[in-house]
Amino acid sequence: MSQICQELNLGSSDLLPEVSKNPKCVYDLYAISNHFGTLSGGHYTAYCKNAINGKFYEFDDTSVSQIEDTKIATNAAYVLFYKLRT
Repeated sequence: MSQICQELNLGSSDLLPEVSKNPKCVYDLYAISNHFGTLSGGHYTAYCKNAINGKFYEFDDTSVSQIEDTKIATNAAYVLFYKLRT
């Protein structure tokens, strides 16, 4: 996860101040919403982690395919979804 955050320039503690105050909190990335295009239009895809097998899948309209977790860090990342590790 930290490699993904670094590649997406999310390593700054300014972005998640509550996490930096409590180093015992660990969050796992489980989905990314991607946007391709302009502000007035474009196309959305998503990368989501399967909770059973731990692998990421790419969702693009009517197709779903497995994707390596090393390929999910892209400039198209729009919204990242994290879950608190318990």
